Amino acid sequence: MKTTSQLLMLAGLALGPVLGVASPAFGQFAGTWEGEHRCNDLQDEVPTFGNPRPLIIEIADSGSGSTVGYDLSTIGNPRYEFEAQFDNTSFSGGPNEEEPDTTITFTITGATLTGTLIDEDDALCEFEVVCETCNVEEPDDPEEEEVLCELPLFARWEEPGGGDFLNPEHWAIEAVPAAGFTVLFADNVVAGGQVAMGSDRVSDALIVEDDSVTLAIDGVYFLTESGGCVASVDVGFLPDPNPDIPTSKLTVIGGQIDAKSVLIGGDAGTTGRLTLVITEFNSETSCKIGGDGQGRLEVVEGALFHGADVELASNVFAEGFATVAGTDSRMQIDEKLVVGVRGTAFLDVFEDAALLLEDGAELIIGQGSGSTGTVLVSDPGSGILGNAPVTLGELSGSNGSLDVLGELASVAVGVIIVGKAGQGEIEVTDQAFIVCQQLTLAADEGSQGDVLVDGPGPTDEESRIEVDQFTVIAETGTASLTIRNGGFVLGGTEDGDQVASSIAATLGSRGTATVEGTGSTWKTKVLNVGFAGTGEMFIRDQAEVISEEAVVGNTEGAIGDVEITGGGRWLIEGRLIMAADGSIGRIQVDDTSVLSADEILVGPLGVLTGENVFIGSESGGPTNLRLQTRDTETPGIFTNRLVIEQGGIIEADQVTLGPGGELAGDGDLDLDVLNTGTLSPGLDECTTGVFSINGNYTQDSTATLRIKLGGRTLGDTHDTLLVNGVAELAGELHIDAINDFVPQPGDSFEILTADSVSGAFDSIQGSGEYEAVYENNRVLLTVRVSPTEVAATCAEPEEVITQPNLCGAGLCGSGMVPIAPLMVCGLGLLRLTNSRRPR
Repeated sequence: MKTTSQLLMLAGLALGPVLGVASPAFGQFAGTWEGEHRCNDLQDEVPTFGNPRPLIIEIADSGSGSTVGYDLSTIGNPRYEFEAQFDNTSFSGGPNEEEPDTTITFTITGATLTGTLIDEDDALCEFEVVCETCNVEEPDDPEEEEVLCELPLFARWEEPGGGDFLNPEHWAIEAVPAAGFTVLFADNVVAGGQVAMGSDRVSDALIVEDDSVTLAIDGVYFLTESGGCVASVDVGFLPDPNPDIPTSKLTVIGGQIDAKSVLIGGDAGTTGRLTLVITEFNSETSCKIGGDGQGRLEVVEGALFHGADVELASNVFAEGFATVAGTDSRMQIDEKLVVGVRGTAFLDVFEDAALLLEDGAELIIGQGSGSTGTVLVSDPGSGILGNAPVTLGELSGSNGSLDVLGELASVAVGVIIVGKAGQGEIEVTDQAFIVCQQLTLAADEGSQGDVLVDGPGPTDEESRIEVDQFTVIAETGTASLTIRNGGFVLGGTEDGDQVASSIAATLGSRGTATVEGTGSTWKTKVLNVGFAGTGEMFIRDQAEVISEEAVVGNTEGAIGDVEITGGGRWLIEGRLIMAADGSIGRIQVDDTSVLSADEILVGPLGVLTGENVFIGSESGGPTNLRLQTRDTETPGIFTNRLVIEQGGIIEADQVTLGPGGELAGDGDLDLDVLNTGTLSPGLDECTTGVFSINGNYTQDSTATLRIKLGGRTLGDTHDTLLVNGVAELAGELHIDAINDFVPQPGDSFEILTADSVSGAFDSIQGSGEYEAVYENNRVLLTVRVSPTEVAATCAEPEEVITQPNLCGAGLCGSGMVPIAPLMVCGLGLLRLTNSRRPR
């Protein structure tokens, strides 16, 4: 038995001349029967219950040797037909040459037809059909039963050159199809022919006024004017003089239709439905699904709808619904698809179907004020594909949402803006994924953008979003990114460069990122938390954030806050900068969690809080940080180099400066310090400073105190260590001359002060010869032989700035974006990498 389900409800349309009103033959039955059958698929001789399928049966003659035909095939295939024997109440017959393995038995009881058939595929079908409109008359002879079936089920167009739909002469049954009819246009409407569906409308339009009309097409059907202009298809309106028909349904099965424009549910109060079944339907210009009324477009069972400019819910109070479902079912857009122009609209893509966005096209979900647009992509193999921009919530007061759910349900597009001026929302769940070039949340002032990536838990297959270029969470408005239950977000492709992600990109914006749950991961090249606005990030419950570089608080007026709790981890392969350029940057790490970076710079308004701070310590991991081998089982804050600017705060119970670690800066540290690594006043090799320890300082025999001499002024041009406690000295004192300064023999520098000083350095290293003089509360360094080389000479200070290209996201205006201390607007990333900062 044919198993294709696309055409079964119209399976008898290709039967040739159709009998409309049945006439009795030999006082018995002739006519067409339509109903449902149920099939049992005999696999391994075990019947398997199947779904109900429509069935059409035609009995051309009811005498002995009657012709019986039934059709379960696709349009265009020949029906199954053979001679059958009649014994007053039943027909039985088969096989024949075309269907040698088919047998069939029909039994007529009043207006009920029951039967069984076994076809060439050994599929057993049992069915029962009741003709509700049949007129059953008791015959004079009890052995003769007369059944008159007066329901015409379909009609065939018979005028190849086109003509008026309402003219009965153009139909095989010489009657215009009524509501509920199946209408067959095969190859008998030639290119250039017209079928005017309603004399009160223009002749270049196909207008469906009836409750339900179906076009079953074998070949290509053109709605054209003589000049070659493709015509329009209207489904659902109130045409004069028939304003009382609110509902229209048009079903197209098979073949191809080319039309200029489509209007479904055009007038207020109407409902229009266009259903496409294994057909190709091309709309050359505009398609409105819900103009002022309610419109529905169904693209199913392998059909293709190809449109240039498609709108759902064009006006206030309008409703637009589009469904693309079934293997190989596609909606293809050349220019624009708007789901919710001003009304309420829904687009569903499921069951291995696809929405295809051609180059130059765009998808807008929720466009005008008061509009609501919803797009759902579900089921394996279903997706939205195309290098095209996608906007959710385009204008103020609009709402747009995109839900991608189910294993292998996917969206692969260009730029995605979630909340441009309105409100946008994306949810990726149940192992679905999105791939895009750029992802921007809350683009304009007053906008709202929210993204949820919800995984199925700690499995190998996570829900995911992959962004090739950059991610902005709250470009100008308010936004949130939530990654939970094993969800994954990648700031770049696996085989390409990972790029910048920013939270709160401009002044006044507010963005939040939450990563929580085992297996939940956010990975990006550079992560800015609070670039110019207020940014927050929460890493919780065994979740992980991985970046190459990071900034918490980037430009003046910005606020960046990070909390790492419940065994969460933030692993930074390179530098972490906190509170740059007058911004506020705060990081809090609880006693179960990990913050790890190669270098941490705490700015003047930065606060770094954790129970344990390990600087180059072997405790908890190797001193040479590599994310792939990093031991993060031991909680704490890990870094190879910690730099504290003046005003920066470290809050910890313990700071361990281990072998290979470096503690530097010109700030204050309010705790005891045991140095087994290197302590270097000043921010870097080019700058000098005063490093203050509000506690005791102990230098181990393996440790180094590094002092830079760039002039004779304490702090401003040469380093000093200020200890508000006891200083116990050992190990190495290393001296470097910098910035073209050459100290002369006899010059003396105060390099350390303390409440009391004990011990002495084991050695003094560096270019030149020096002598240390130890007093009760200070250490003086005297030059004996001038150095022969200068360790470092530095240019003007530069700022570390890393920011995505906001121009591409629409923030440039006049072409410039304020990024202190420069005005920069260009492609890709702005990265000035010198670590020195102005004082």
